[in-house]
Amino acid sequence: MGEPHKHHFIPAFYLRQWHGPDDKLIEYTIKRGKLIAKAVNAVSTGFERDLYELEELPSPLSQFLEKQFFSYVDRTASDALAMLLKGVPKRLWSSEMLSAWTRYLIGMHTRHYDTIPEIRDAAKTLWAASGQQSQRIYEGIRQPEDPTTFDEWIAIRDPLVPHKAAINLMIAAMDNPIVGQHILEMHWEVIEIAATPRRFLASDRPLGMYLIKEPTGSITLPISPTKLFVAVNNPNYLDNFRRQKCREIVDQINGDHIARARRFVWARDKSRPQSEFVRRHMSTRMEKAPFFPSLTNYPSLVP
Repeated sequence: MGEPHKHHFIPAFYLRQWHGPDDKLIEYTIKRGKLIAKAVNAVSTGFERDLYELEELPSPLSQFLEKQFFSYVDRTASDALAMLLKGVPKRLWSSEMLSAWTRYLIGMHTRHYDTIPEIRDAAKTLWAASGQQSQRIYEGIRQPEDPTTFDEWIAIRDPLVPHKAAINLMIAAMDNPIVGQHILEMHWEVIEIAATPRRFLASDRPLGMYLIKEPTGSITLPISPTKLFVAVNNPNYLDNFRRQKCREIVDQINGDHIARARRFVWARDKSRPQSEFVRRHMSTRMEKAPFFPSLTNYPSLVP
């Protein structure tokens, strides 16, 4: 089997929730200022060729993130999503499923094709910043026959170590245990809309993560055209969703993440009002780089 080159920053299992009877969804893009709508299968969209490849490493290590890390992340998250869609209470979830979903939520924020270059650069910066510390440790264990510097020792033993460390650093950024534990402790609910013909859309920036360290913090993610995953710190804030009309919830959530979309918006169908909504809002409030301004300050990422 050949190496995987289609690296999905929006996994196909997630987008399949928007498939119509023909096993396709509508992919919206903007080209030369014009909104383009195209019917595609979930496997054929939301990917970037070799996005997670570390070309400095030989095959198959170069594809480790895609073949090992994201393969496991997406496989287990797909099972977790199925539990959410079926309405299985959080208290009945296994620890693996709980971790799978929190890891997936973090990944939806960090694994995008516009954010990955930033994480790659941060990994290189963190490795370089650890040089003095590594040299001090090395000097304490260096044998007389060993080279003078840690870098020389690494070059002899395994010149690929800095690039292997980059993999670990990138995984640490996308699988943050502190953020993950906080999400686990939040109150989860799936809001279902029924009293409106309007439907949730998907986009390449679908996760709403707001002030999650604050009492009013929340996380939102459409998980199907009719269902919205919500996590809050204070369960009373779930009442805010319950009190709103279904159409208000749909318009608010769609307007938010469609405005942040950087390349794609997806829908179950191509209705005229929906297409007009996408045309008005798509990519009008995209996040500005750097996406993670404090990433290189995380001491936990320094090997």
